[in-house]
Amino acid sequence: GRFELNKEELDKLNNFYGNYLDEEETLKIINTTFNEDHYLIDTHTAVSLGVYYKYKKETKDNTKTLVVSTASPYKFAPALIDALGIKCDGDEIEALSKFTNTDIPKVILGYKDEKKEFWAKEDVNRLFEEVLKEFNYEEN
Repeated sequence: GRFELNKEELDKLNNFYGNYLDEEETLKIINTTFNEDHYLIDTHTAVSLGVYYKYKKETKDNTKTLVVSTASPYKFAPALIDALGIKCDGDEIEALSKFTNTDIPKVILGYKDEKKEFWAKEDVNRLFEEVLKEFNYEEN
């Protein structure tokens, strides 16, 4: 799908900036932030920080800015393993902790050994349709 704003709506957004990072850029921000700033960030925070860097470069705006971390990096251990180039043959959470010399948050430890169910992106539409059928939903 696609979403568009008319000129009047766009004019109201003259102080709004939007951008994105692809996966490679996101992993690079995680790596750079850890290696240069000695701070471990999650993937969502990396996107926020990377978009801020793009904004600053494009606009030359040097206003002090606060980027708030949105989640624990341990929640995204596989991505951080990739970003930091960590060799891992087993528990990614343990490997991340050992490599970065950071403690695993208690909340992550609580979920660590539970079985989790993950859906591949290509399965989401199929699963959504199954739920709709179960509730006898029909599109008008």
